[in-house]
Amino acid sequence: MKHINVLLRNIPFTVQNDAPWAGVDAGVKGLLEADIPVLKAYGDFDSVTEDDLKLFKQSLALDIVPSAKNFTDSELALLSLAELGYTAIDVYGALGGRKDHELMNIQLLAHEELRNIDIRLLNETNEIMLLTEGEYILPRDYDKKYVSFIPLTMIHS
Repeated sequence: MKHINVLLRNIPFTVQNDAPWAGVDAGVKGLLEADIPVLKAYGDFDSVTEDDLKLFKQSLALDIVPSAKNFTDSELALLSLAELGYTAIDVYGALGGRKDHELMNIQLLAHEELRNIDIRLLNETNEIMLLTEGEYILPRDYDKKYVSFIPLTMIHS
């Protein structure tokens, strides 16, 4: 399994593994401030200052995309990482903040090109992932208080 972590926003986060990191937009700033090496950087960088961007360009190879586009920075990052062969992606900063971004990040789990990748959207109280058809068993040491199953397809009655 080829694993990577992704930080979407400059927020506090707790590292749960030793996989490499990719940053998206202001998430790059969060990683650099935490002295975490940035393997990949994605986005239009419209949520950072000009000084931040100058700093990023000194230490990272950036391919800055236009702000007006038909996909989100999160989608760009996840699709690119999938294309690079990553099969497990833990995403921090996908939940909370702007509701439109949060809903889009959740919907990305069902994206045709991402649905077979083990993507987890993580924060201090949630672990959201897409479960495809099959049988699943929670481990004995599962430490979450609640488990919910919410379909991402239309429900027909």
